Amino acid sequence: MELSPKPDLVTVVVPTYNRAHYLTEAIASVFAQDYRPIELIIVDDGSTDNTGEDVDRWIARNNSPGFQAIYVHQENQGAPVARNLGLAGSHGEFVVMFDSDDLMGPNRIARVVAELKSTKADIGFSGVNYLERCSIYTPPQASVDPLLDFLLGRIHGGTQSTTFRRSILFAVGGYDEELVCHQDLDLTFRCLAVSQRVCFAPSVTTYFRKPEGKRVSDLGITEAGFLSMLKSHQRRLRYFCNMHADAGYIGIEAKILLLYAISCYAKGYHETSCQFYREAQPFLRRISWGPEERIMKHLFLVGGVSLCGTIKRWHNKLLYG
Repeated sequence: MELSPKPDLVTVVVPTYNRAHYLTEAIASVFAQDYRPIELIIVDDGSTDNTGEDVDRWIARNNSPGFQAIYVHQENQGAPVARNLGLAGSHGEFVVMFDSDDLMGPNRIARVVAELKSTKADIGFSGVNYLERCSIYTPPQASVDPLLDFLLGRIHGGTQSTTFRRSILFAVGGYDEELVCHQDLDLTFRCLAVSQRVCFAPSVTTYFRKPEGKRVSDLGITEAGFLSMLKSHQRRLRYFCNMHADAGYIGIEAKILLLYAISCYAKGYHETSCQFYREAQPFLRRISWGPEERIMKHLFLVGGVSLCGTIKRWHNKLLYG
C-alpha cells in the first residue's frame, strides 16, 4: 500500500550486503547533505558481517530533527527486492536510490530537488565521477527528446545519477525483481516511458567507487546477466512497436540488440546470442550506421553475427589476455 508522501522530504534508500565499512562512509555522505529534511532507509540484504551493529551505532549518534534513519534487515533476496522494500516504506516526496559503496557530494540532493521543484519534473539527472575509471559523466543541460537521449547514452539511468518523484516509482511498480543486473536502467526506461518531464543538474554530485568484491553490475557479463538484459530490451522493443512505431527509436533499439548478440557470441553464449538476434532481425533495415561503424556494418553484411563475434573475441583476448 502506497503511503502518502510528505512534501519536501527526500527519502534515500540504501541496500547493502556485507559492506559495513563502505556503508558507513556512504550514509555519512548522506548525513552531510546541505538539505533537510531527509529520511534514510538502510535495507540490509542478509549481511553476515558487522553491518547491523555498525549501523545501529551510527543511527544512535546521528538521528536528529530533520534527519531520520532507520535500519531494516531482510533475508538475502537481492538488491531489487531490498530497494523495493525501502520504497514501500518511504515517505518522501522525492526518492534517491543510492548504493552502499558510493559517496554523495554535499549538494547533490539540494541541487537536484531545486530543479525538480522549479521545473515540476518527475526525474532529475545529475553528474557522476567514476573514480576507478578516472572519468566524469555530465548530463546535458536540457533534452528535447529524453527517450532518444537515453537510448543514445546521453542520459544515464544509473542509481548514481537519478532522483525520482516518489509517485512515478509507484506508477511503474518499482524495480523488476527478476532482473539480475541493470535493474536501474530498466527502471529509468520504464519511468521515461510514463513521463518525459525531466530536469538536469549537470555538476558532478556523486562519486562512484568500486571496492574489492562484486557489484551487481558485474553480473552483466555473465550469461544470466545477458538473459536478464534481453528481458529488459524485449520490453523496450514492445513499447516502441506499440507506442512509437513510426519513430526512429526502433532502429536504435535494434542496433543495441544486435550489438548484444555479437557480444554474447564473443563470450560463447551462442544460444543467447541467437535470442538477441531474433529480436533484432525484423528491424535490421531500420538501423542507421554511423561513419565510425562502417567496418562493423560491412563485417556484419559479409559474415553476420558469427564473424563479428569471432573478431570481437580475438580483439578482447589481445586487449585483456
